[in-house]
Amino acid sequence: MKTLILILLSFTLSGQSDKSDVKHVYASLGLTVIGSEISYHYTKNVTKSLLMGSATALTIGLGKEFIYDRTLKKGTFSKMDIFFDVWGVLLGVVIERCWLNMRGKETVYKDPFKD
Repeated sequence: MKTLILILLSFTLSGQSDKSDVKHVYASLGLTVIGSEISYHYTKNVTKSLLMGSATALTIGLGKEFIYDRTLKKGTFSKMDIFFDVWGVLLGVVIERCWLNMRGKETVYKDPFKD
C-alpha cells in the first residue's frame, strides 16, 4: 500500500512546471484528509466521512478559483488549478481510506435486501 501511495505522489510531482500546481494538490489532499478525519470522529462512517472530506476540499478549491480568482480578479483563474485540486482530492481519498483501514476502521456493509 505504501508503494501505491508513493507512485501516486510521484505522478503528482513529475513534470510540474509551476509551484502553484503542487500547492493546489497538497492543499486539497490535506483538506480532504482533515475533513474526513473530523467527519469520521462524529459519524463513525467511513463512506460519509470520505464524502464530507472530499466535498469540503472541492468546495474550498472551487470557491477559491471561481470567487477569489475569477469574480474578484485577485488572482489568476486557471482550469489547471481546478484539475490539480481534483487530483489532490483523489489522492486524499486514497490515503485516508488506507489510513482508516490500517487503524481497523472498516465500513460495515449492510445488505438492504436482508432483514
